[in-house]
Amino acid sequence: MQTFFPHIILPVVFILRGRRLLEGKRRTRSLITALLGLQLAAHATLPIQLHYLPGHGVWLIGVQAVSLAFELMALWLLWAPERTRSFFAPRRELSPRSS
Repeated sequence: MQTFFPHIILPVVFILRGRRLLEGKRRTRSLITALLGLQLAAHATLPIQLHYLPGHGVWLIGVQAVSLAFELMALWLLWAPERTRSFFAPRRELSPRSS
């Protein structure tokens, strides 16, 4: 049960919320940001993991480094550049010209 939340529930939530990003709701970006923040905080458990799994230090650090890079990149894409923020903005439907 301990690994159920981070490895099963969170990816499902990210997929479902990620699909809703195109609707342009700021709430969705905020929720994803909060979840990414939770995952970033989980990196603080690295010393505990290294203590319990001493023979797997290289792999643990490698996996956490890659995970950290993806999480920071996702946060940057969600909030930093105007171009990517506008990609997630609601799109207005153009009305067809009447002839």
